[in-house]
Amino acid sequence: MPSTYHMVLINLAATALFGIAVLTYRLVYPKRKFNYFIIFFLFSLLPLISIFRNGVYESGDFNYNIYKSMSLAATLADGSFPAAWARDLNATYGYPLFLFTYPLPYYIVVFVHSLGLSFIVSLKVFLALSFLASGALMFAWLKKQLGELSAFVGSIFYLFAPYHLIDLHYRVAIGEVLSFVFLPLNFLCVFQMTKTNKKRWYILESLALAALILSHQAISLAASPFIFFYFLLLWQSKRNRKQLFIGLFSFVLGLCLSSFYWLPVLIESKFALQYFNATIVFPKFWEFFYSPWRYGFLFQGPLGQLSFVLGYTQWLIVFLSVYLFFKKKVNKQTKLLFLFSLISFFIIFFMMNTISKPLWYLFPILLNFQFSYRLLVLAVFFVSILGAIITKVYNNKPFLLIIVLLAVIPTVLNWGNRRVISTITDQTLQNNLPYSTSQGEGLWPAKPLWTNPKISWMSQIPQSHLEVLEGSANLKELKRKTTLHSYFVSTSTNVLLKENTWYFPGWKVFDNGKPVPVKFLKAHPGIIAFSLSNGEHNISVVFDQTPDRTIGKFLSLLSLTVVFIVLLSRRIKLRLLP
Repeated sequence: MPSTYHMVLINLAATALFGIAVLTYRLVYPKRKFNYFIIFFLFSLLPLISIFRNGVYESGDFNYNIYKSMSLAATLADGSFPAAWARDLNATYGYPLFLFTYPLPYYIVVFVHSLGLSFIVSLKVFLALSFLASGALMFAWLKKQLGELSAFVGSIFYLFAPYHLIDLHYRVAIGEVLSFVFLPLNFLCVFQMTKTNKKRWYILESLALAALILSHQAISLAASPFIFFYFLLLWQSKRNRKQLFIGLFSFVLGLCLSSFYWLPVLIESKFALQYFNATIVFPKFWEFFYSPWRYGFLFQGPLGQLSFVLGYTQWLIVFLSVYLFFKKKVNKQTKLLFLFSLISFFIIFFMMNTISKPLWYLFPILLNFQFSYRLLVLAVFFVSILGAIITKVYNNKPFLLIIVLLAVIPTVLNWGNRRVISTITDQTLQNNLPYSTSQGEGLWPAKPLWTNPKISWMSQIPQSHLEVLEGSANLKELKRKTTLHSYFVSTSTNVLLKENTWYFPGWKVFDNGKPVPVKFLKAHPGIIAFSLSNGEHNISVVFDQTPDRTIGKFLSLLSLTVVFIVLLSRRIKLRLLP
């Protein structure tokens, strides 16, 4: 039996055993109160069984994420922090991958790897922990906002949403997987800081916002307005100006904490080739409603095609929410959250469809989304809130049991449908690291504009890092680290040299400590070249800081200092309320 179908049987058996265990517990202890969080946590383990099968995923971005993590580990080992340049990728020509890609997921994978696990296992641990943490934080926030039973139902919808499982098992989009964690954490912190007014929650919100930005720039850009309006929604009940000011400061502090990342991206994107031809890809309207494979129950096609279905029970929740919003009387706080979630969902759904295309092109920064379906992360989030609200408004346990089962059961085929290849190891991937960029790892928004637009990425490793194009010279490589390449060059004539590194702002050439102009050759587009006169030369090719990177790091360090002062100093006390 193929391993894919084998896993389906295992998942069904595990689900049945879990259901029997819950029913048995209920029969043995009929009067004992359910601990919904424990039930939910055990339930959330079911889609993770398949992750820890031996081997790597057959497709998706699993291997590409390991390549990036390996490159990051090498960069950090060279003492380059925060990382910007990926030295070993792109056939060793390198490119500014870590300047543009979301950094936090890769830092976490490298941290887990530093504990002694392989990169393959480290990535699997990251995926599993992110999935569990996203559900736990969603549960924690909804419990504060709507109660335990509502938290249980809403969190089930959050974890078992088709797109969440697609990201986890098929795409292995680790930035989006991690954004599922920090999205509910931001809402939890905002809720707590407005209700308790304790300084630690303001600081935690700053950290949570920074973490969301570092997890996925596009998701954080889309989510930030909704987080802010949720804050205003809660604040308006008190209308305390001091709390508003400190809340705004908390958001600004979160932006500053992450400025080492987003400020260079904002300023240096114009040096990337894709900046000039960025576009947005929209799914077809029907794709949000139905998956065409296995009678609608499989979310990936035989050739790796992805479904972007919101979820069949999720659509039932949306339609039921519209009906109940006008028919059921609820308290003011729940009504406001109800309205906020409904409006937010329909805004997101509108923006995912081609009808919204003119709005995307009004603001060039939005084109970094690349795919409008990324907004499904937010759509899933708001539908899950609606599910929790319906639980509170329509408190009928048999009905709730039915919608929970309807949310979970149609997704079972997607708890590990992907085949794994057990013969691929860390060493296999390490050996292929230089070639991985041309094989699909390459991040297009990080491709320098000086390179050949007709050639995607470099696929051949150069015979030497420094080559003579004109003249005669003796070359000796002294050191090669991520941000420093040094050579000793002896010439008897004027020479033209090519240093096989892609150029990007920050790269500088020094001859005996003096700057040498970088040349751009038509025959070798995007590759660093320079001329030397006859004599002996100590050459340093250095990836230096640009002003925006320096400012971004300074703001991040300053903000981090503020965080430590507020958290650790007993002398500083913030009295937020009069």
